[in-house]
Amino acid sequence: MACGEDSSPSAPTAVVAAAPSTPTAAPTSPALTGLSLSAASVDGQSRPEGTVTLAAAAPVGGARISLSSSNTAVAKVPVSVTIAPGAAQETFSIDTSTVSEPSPVTISASYAGVTLQTPLMVTGPALVSAFTVRSPSKGIGGCVLGPTIEELDCTLDGRASQGFVDTWIWT
Repeated sequence: MACGEDSSPSAPTAVVAAAPSTPTAAPTSPALTGLSLSAASVDGQSRPEGTVTLAAAAPVGGARISLSSSNTAVAKVPVSVTIAPGAAQETFSIDTSTVSEPSPVTISASYAGVTLQTPLMVTGPALVSAFTVRSPSKGIGGCVLGPTIEELDCTLDGRASQGFVDTWIWT
């Protein structure tokens, strides 16, 4: 035996095979299951609310839901709304414009490959006629209607009316 050689039998060496690695599934986002509006039909210049709903609580970091409107001249929505971590729904405001006739709009919400849509009808304001009669000789609320046009001293003021008044016809 040479000097420095170990004469003891060597200890067996255990070889441990590593277990095959299995890919861990990426956490899935809960599905977008709901898009609702506080009203299906609203007057222009109102601010209805929309609500987006997930099937389960939003993941860590929240769930960013993309929003859109089919007609931004009539109804505007935020670009997106974020559902807070642990929550399952969030609301958002819709800004509507004044319209002269009923205008249909489709509001859409998209998240994780799912898009939901719901209709919104934006209507014009109701017509409300209101006028005041004035007369230099009789004051407010009265006037003189004589047998000839020269005796007419009435002023009819319709500025208090609401809605889209195109024409006044006085009888």
